Amino acid sequence: MEITVITNDKERFFKYLKLIVRYRALIVSFCYNDLRNRYSQTKLGFFWLLLFPLFALTVFTILFQEFINLNTENVPYPLFAYSGMVLWFYFTSTLTQCSMCLKESQDLIKRTYFPKIILPLSKWLLCTFEAFLSLLILFAMALVMGYDLGLHWLFTILPVMTIGVFGFTIGAAVSILSLKKRDLLQFVPYASNFAIWLTPVFYPLSIVPDKYLEWCYWLNPVTIGIELFRSSIFSLDFNYGYLMIIPIILVLFLFVINLFKKRESLIADYI
Repeated sequence: MEITVITNDKERFFKYLKLIVRYRALIVSFCYNDLRNRYSQTKLGFFWLLLFPLFALTVFTILFQEFINLNTENVPYPLFAYSGMVLWFYFTSTLTQCSMCLKESQDLIKRTYFPKIILPLSKWLLCTFEAFLSLLILFAMALVMGYDLGLHWLFTILPVMTIGVFGFTIGAAVSILSLKKRDLLQFVPYASNFAIWLTPVFYPLSIVPDKYLEWCYWLNPVTIGIELFRSSIFSLDFNYGYLMIIPIILVLFLFVINLFKKRESLIADYI
């Protein structure tokens, strides 16, 4: 039987990554348990993943298409809006779930040893699975509306991964920092509810004045992800120079993992 030796010595970063890989089955197990607990006792099950987005899509279609009549560059508005909603909800659900994971798992953390980064990783996996189901609906809508699901759709993987990594990075950072600054957990829901209006989820960037684009929109990784996603499936114009933000996100991602490594032994004390 393999024995895990727990010491106070600080593990090197790459050793910590190997430890995460070693506990990969636990990530899947936590994800499965969350999924089962969330939908097992509901009559609609996974259909709850679709109800809110479809309700929001109906409301914003009436508002932006019928009343305001936005120009979405020959893309049917329901398809245009839903493509943004899928990625936005993926980001916010990842952000929220990851930020709350340490607080919600206090008893587990105190009873059992495992790399604590496993908790936000399992939440990220859960949100990715839910986003995958929503993407299937999007692809079905595109087929019904006459779009060809060719090889260019494979490029959607990059923006989806970018938004997922960004959501995990911010959420995991909030979870570890909120151990001392509890107000962060209250701030995240308010910030995400407000930020949707600063992200082209329901409207095209063409209606935004140029003076706001650089500092307010193109510095937002979610905006870049949504615009690249729409460019991939609808063949819209996109400035690929903005992809320079991806290396920055990867650096922040590694920084947060290293932050968990450094705070690993202190998490149980602050929970």
